[in-house]
Amino acid sequence: MSVNLADLISIKELFLSNNSFYGSIPNTISSLNHMEILHLDHNHLTGLRGPIPAGFTNTPYLQVLDLSNNFLTGNIPPEIGGLFRLEMLDLTNNTLTGSIPSVLGALASAAVLVQGNGMIRGPTKNETIAPLSLCSNVPKFDLSGDSIWCPPERNVLRAFYNDAKGQEWTISTGWVDEFNNHCEWYGVECNEVGKIVELSLNNSGLS
Repeated sequence: MSVNLADLISIKELFLSNNSFYGSIPNTISSLNHMEILHLDHNHLTGLRGPIPAGFTNTPYLQVLDLSNNFLTGNIPPEIGGLFRLEMLDLTNNTLTGSIPSVLGALASAAVLVQGNGMIRGPTKNETIAPLSLCSNVPKFDLSGDSIWCPPERNVLRAFYNDAKGQEWTISTGWVDEFNNHCEWYGVECNEVGKIVELSLNNSGLS
């Protein structure tokens, strides 16, 4: 995609879905700082490739960012988590890699869609887990109902931690870490299938 759109300084809505664009998304597209809606999805026949530009922080009014059904690669830029007006972030069906940035948990009102990126993992290659804040704060996260990516017991423990003033506990090793398996949190014992069988927090300053 070699078109230079940087001079369209007042554009608010850009719909370029279902075309035959190829190549990478130009960095200049993130300089369109009045943009509210951007659709670059379904260029799958040839496909947009390469990384997602990191400069979307320059588009603070962005409400819809749809980059689905392309061949985009690399990590999801954490800068996207600062787009607080986002109502939909659709990155489905690409070839993105790495872990899902925990800052996307700040997009509490947005639909955050990432399914169909088979190489996305947890913080290490062999882990399959999404950030705790994304699982618990973003109801329209498309993996929130997946018990592998978002273990429901982890969300329960996070709510318990907040209600019991976890910040004041004398021992809280591992608790509410974005990517830690909840079975590794202090005082939590799980069975062989990852279900909690014991919670032992004696003398830990709960209130």
